Amino acid sequence: MKKCCKCEAVALHDEDELCRRCMCEDFTECSEAKTTTDKGGSGFGDLLCPIESITSTLAFATKDWSIDKNDAWIYGVVAGWDDDSLSELQGRFGWTGADIARLKQLHRACNDLRA
Repeated sequence: MKKCCKCEAVALHDEDELCRRCMCEDFTECSEAKTTTDKGGSGFGDLLCPIESITSTLAFATKDWSIDKNDAWIYGVVAGWDDDSLSELQGRFGWTGADIARLKQLHRACNDLRA
């Protein structure tokens, strides 16, 4: 398995040379995939963490996740937005400062699940 050295996105294919999430060109080989059994033995064996799978799906999709309010929220929780993008989305969708703080909190919690 190959992971981006910058954002830790998992390469979906061994021939991937460019991270589609952060556009980094430095994938590294990772011999140990994070498994759901790391979080209390759920019985999924060697499957990658479901959160990482969802993150990779969002990152590698050709869809623009910033167009729809609900899509943007889901992307923000799972993959996260940078501050400039959050400012743009806040204006586009009328999100309050409390909404942005909540989104960032949910994203941190999602990241904690991967740890």
